[in-house]
Amino acid sequence: MNPRPRPEGDRRVMCAGYDACLDFACRENWPGFTCECCGEFRPLQKDEEEWRADGAACLALVMAVEDDDFLYRKRRGSLLGEFE
Repeated sequence: MNPRPRPEGDRRVMCAGYDACLDFACRENWPGFTCECCGEFRPLQKDEEEWRADGAACLALVMAVEDDDFLYRKRRGSLLGEFE
């Protein structure tokens, strides 16, 4: 883990350590960070089902943000149910 504070810069969001770097940057109250100087990139290891679940969660988040009534129209059960 080797993030550097910077408002803008390249981030390697597909790194297995990205969550830890993001948490660190938040704890340090940085306005942003970059992964440009880091040599510890570790690719995410996920199977197809995990990628699909992540995609469905992202889609649900976008729908909730973009469509004010999305959460009110949703049927009972999983928020992701209709996207999975």
